[in-house]
Amino acid sequence: MQPQQTSPLLEEFSAATAEAWAAQMLKDLKGKPLSVLDWQTGEGISLRPAYHPDEFRGREAELGAAPGTGLFRRGNLLNAAFPGWQPVLPVHPAGPEAGLRIREALHAGIHAFFLTGETGPTDEWLRGLPFGEAALHLHLSEPPAMLARELYLAMEADQTAPDRLTGTLFNDPISVAAAMGKTASPHALALAEGAVPAFGHSPHFRAIGLDFSYVHEQGGTVTQQLAFALSTLVDYLSHLNGPDTSRQERFLRNLSVTFATGSYFFLEIAKLRAFRVLLARALDVMDLTQPELQSPFIIARTARWNKARYDAHTNLLRASTETLSAVLGGAHAVVTHPFNELNQINHPHGLRLARNIQFLLQHESYLDQVQDAAGGSYYIEAATDSLADAAWRLFQDIEGAGGFTEAVRSGKVGELIRSAAELRRTRLAERKQSLIGINQYPNPDEALHAPLPDESDPRAAAPFETLRLRHEQAAERSGRRFSAYLLTFGDLAMRNARAAFSRNLLACAGIPSTESGMPDHPEEAIREAAGLRPDLVVLCSADDAYFSQGEALLQAVRAALPGALCCIAGKPAGIEALGADESLYAGMNAVEFLSRVLTRLQA
Repeated sequence: MQPQQTSPLLEEFSAATAEAWAAQMLKDLKGKPLSVLDWQTGEGISLRPAYHPDEFRGREAELGAAPGTGLFRRGNLLNAAFPGWQPVLPVHPAGPEAGLRIREALHAGIHAFFLTGETGPTDEWLRGLPFGEAALHLHLSEPPAMLARELYLAMEADQTAPDRLTGTLFNDPISVAAAMGKTASPHALALAEGAVPAFGHSPHFRAIGLDFSYVHEQGGTVTQQLAFALSTLVDYLSHLNGPDTSRQERFLRNLSVTFATGSYFFLEIAKLRAFRVLLARALDVMDLTQPELQSPFIIARTARWNKARYDAHTNLLRASTETLSAVLGGAHAVVTHPFNELNQINHPHGLRLARNIQFLLQHESYLDQVQDAAGGSYYIEAATDSLADAAWRLFQDIEGAGGFTEAVRSGKVGELIRSAAELRRTRLAERKQSLIGINQYPNPDEALHAPLPDESDPRAAAPFETLRLRHEQAAERSGRRFSAYLLTFGDLAMRNARAAFSRNLLACAGIPSTESGMPDHPEEAIREAAGLRPDLVVLCSADDAYFSQGEALLQAVRAALPGALCCIAGKPAGIEALGADESLYAGMNAVEFLSRVLTRLQA
C-alpha cells in the first residue's frame, strides 16, 4: 500500500508578517498605540511585548553562532566545553557548623562551595576543606599570598597535590574600594596581581576574581552593572600595560567575574549574555583577541538587595527565578543563598532548600543538558541588544571622562548608583513597584523580635522592616499592638476597594485592621469601634459620600474614641476641609505616611 501524499499543514495558512501582527495588535487595542504595551525598564531602554523574525533578518549567523564562537553571545569557550553549571552552596567559615554543612552537602551531591568570611580561616577550618573533591570559591578578606600559603600547607597535611585545587579567589581591590566611594591603592593592586604566582601550583584555580555584585546590592541598574564591570576590567588591564601583553594575558587567563542576579527575570538573562558580548568587543579593541582570553569564569549569585526578613519564604520564590535566570544566561557557577539567611546564617533547612532549587533545575528540568536554552528568543535577543547598547554608551562616557578609577574619585560612579537606588526606593515607597510580603500583601501578625536594621542597610525592604520593628518594640513596651478600624459605608464597590487598600497599607507597618460589619449603619459601626478601642479609624467610601457624611462621621468618631487617629481612604479635591488627621491614597509615600502614623501613636 502506497503512503498517502499529504501537504505540510502550514502551507494552508498565509505568512504571518510583521505588518500583519502589528495590524492585529492595533485592532485588539481599539485605536491605542502599540507603545502602550512597551515595558519601560528603568534602564533607559524599552522592551516590546512582541517581536518578529523580520526584525532580525540578516543576523542569522550572529544569533545562531554556537557557544564558544563569535562574540560569545550564546556562551564562551567554557560554556561550549562544559554544558551546564556548578551548583554552589554558600558557607560562612566562621560558623561553628561550617564543616558539618560542607560534609552534608558533599554527600548530597554538591561539589562547589562559596566560602565567605571577614577574617582569615582557622587551622581547624582549613583541615576540614574538601581539597580535590570540590571547587572552592573563596570570598575571604585575607591577603592572597598569605591565604595561598595557608591553603598549600593544609593540602600538604591532607596529602593532596596542589594541582587539584580548583575554584576562584575573590581578589578585586578596585571594586572593594569603589563600593565605599574610594579608589584602590597601588599597593592593593600589586597584591592582587601577586595572587597569580602565589597560586601558581594550581593551574585550575582562578586567582583573579572580580565581584561586581556591589552595584546591584547598592541599588544600581543592570546597565550600570555592565558598564562599571567593563570599565573596571579596562582599568585593571591598563594598570598591567607593558612592553608586551604578557601581564594582561596572565590576568585574563586567571579571571573570574561575579554578578548578583535580581528579580528582573528576562533582563538578568540578557545581562550575562550582554556582558560576554561587551567584553569580547572591548578586548578586541585592545588586541586581546584569543578566545581563551575572552572566556572568564562567570559566577552568578542570588541577590541580597531584594530579600526580606519578614515573610521570608517569599525569598524562596525570588531565589528560584534568580537561579533560573542565571542558568539561562549562561553562568558557569550559581550560588543560591538560603531563604532565611538574613535571619539565620547557615541554618540547615535553608541550605537544603537552596541546594534543592538547583537540583530541581538539573534533575527535573534537565537544564544542565542544554546549551543556551534562551537562544533564539526574540524578546531575550532584543533585550540583550538593548542592554549591550546602553551599557556600551555608559562605558564610553566613563572612559571618556578618564576611566573607572577617575569616575570613582570624582564621585560620578557613586552619584549614578545613588540616583538609581533613590528612584527604586521611591517607587517601592509609593508601591509602584512591589515587594510581596513587605510593601504589598504583608502579614501583620508576623513578628521578628529583632533589632532595627542598620541605617546603612541598602536593601529594598529595610525601610518597611524598620517600621514593622518600631511597632514591635512599641508593643513590647506597652503590652499591646496598635490596631485600626475600617469604617465602611456607602457605595459597595468603592468602600470594598478602599477598605482593601487601607488594610494592605496599614499592614506594611504591622497594624492589623478590623472592618465594620455594619456598612449600612455607620452610627452603629462607630459604637462597635468604641468597644474595640482601635488606635486608628479609617473612613472607606466613595468621594461623594465623604462630602455628604464624612464630617459628621469624623465628629462622631472623635466623640466616641478620643485620641484615635481619624483618617480617610482617598484624596479627592477639597478633602482637607473635612478635618481628617491623615489621608490614605494610591501613589502616596507609604514609608513617610506610616512613619508619621507610628510617631503620632507613640506620642
